[in-house]
Amino acid sequence: MALADAKDKVLLGEYMQILEDPEGDWTLDQVRDQFASRFRNSESSTLNFGFTRSTFWLRIAVDATGVDGSWFLVERHPILDELTLYAPDGDGNYSALEVGDTRYFGQRPMKHRAFVFGLETDDPGVKEYYLKVRGKGALNMMPALYSAKGLVEFTYLEQLM
Repeated sequence: MALADAKDKVLLGEYMQILEDPEGDWTLDQVRDQFASRFRNSESSTLNFGFTRSTFWLRIAVDATGVDGSWFLVERHPILDELTLYAPDGDGNYSALEVGDTRYFGQRPMKHRAFVFGLETDDPGVKEYYLKVRGKGALNMMPALYSAKGLVEFTYLEQLM
């Protein structure tokens, strides 16, 4: 997904790749190496996995070349039990940001009703991000990327409604 071609909001579902982890015990290293070839392309802007005990891994490549300003990954469905973003740290490693409705609100990177993660868009080039999601209810998602302006507008409209 090239951010330079994007407006202030991009629905990510169609740009993501999906991997089902039936037992929910795979690590990021396994997902990136051993199971990397098992990812399949998503065919929808919304992700509906239904009622399942499986864990799902989502992979997205984001190209920040030619981008000015900050961009944010936002998951609007606030009733996901566990959602972890694995973001590249620039040294070849990944940092994990854990959120979800079973986790303390105070540990969210941004205090917002939705799950909001700031992306590293200062360095040009393609970065690969992973999302790990699991829950006890229906797993429905609508991940999106927002520019700073787009996130402000989204938040304002959401609160207005």
